[in-house]
Amino acid sequence: MGSRLLDKAALMVQVSFLFVMLAVPTGAIAATDGDLATFVAEVEAAAADVHSLSCSFVQERHLAIFSQPVVFMGALDLVRPDRLRWEFTDPVPSVLVFDGKKGLRCSDQAEPKYFDLATDPIMRMVAQQLWTWLDGKYGTLAEQYRLELVGPATISIDPKDKQIAEFIDHIVIYFDAASKQPRQVEIVEPGGDFTRIIFSGYRLNPSLQDALFSQCHRNE
Repeated sequence: MGSRLLDKAALMVQVSFLFVMLAVPTGAIAATDGDLATFVAEVEAAAADVHSLSCSFVQERHLAIFSQPVVFMGALDLVRPDRLRWEFTDPVPSVLVFDGKKGLRCSDQAEPKYFDLATDPIMRMVAQQLWTWLDGKYGTLAEQYRLELVGPATISIDPKDKQIAEFIDHIVIYFDAASKQPRQVEIVEPGGDFTRIIFSGYRLNPSLQDALFSQCHRNE
């Protein structure tokens, strides 16, 4: 059960990351929605100044079959345009790394699993979506998602695409009003289960070691 939950959590992380840490697609916004367009422009402007970042997060998986959420602690490191480390530190260590055209997955005490995007179609699909957001190529996303400003510094994202809607009902992103960095994201599934990720301790534009994107263990 623990392994399956971790895999599910990792999948939700990959999906949520596409929406949270980069920028929201201006092309998906109706021209008449002035408040939303203005806010998204502010988020994009803030994101454009961030070339690297590190932060901590708490990820909660709320499942109907459990009375209490399954909680994971972790850390995120990012260097644009193509380096990412998403790490669960507790209760079960797990790491997903992208570094250009290659990467690795690490799980607890198991041997690292290296992958090459040229030969791994699933990880290539994840990477293609990720790079689309990193590169700001938002044209294709306008057909798949609907955005709405639902509160102060809060955006709801709803999938139009039926295939995506089979897995995600909607996503709500809560931004820090001053920094425009995401402070919380909720990914709600059609059945009512949801994942909440709370970000904290942002370091913007830090100098990050190359080893973060080439090995399982971080050298502090």
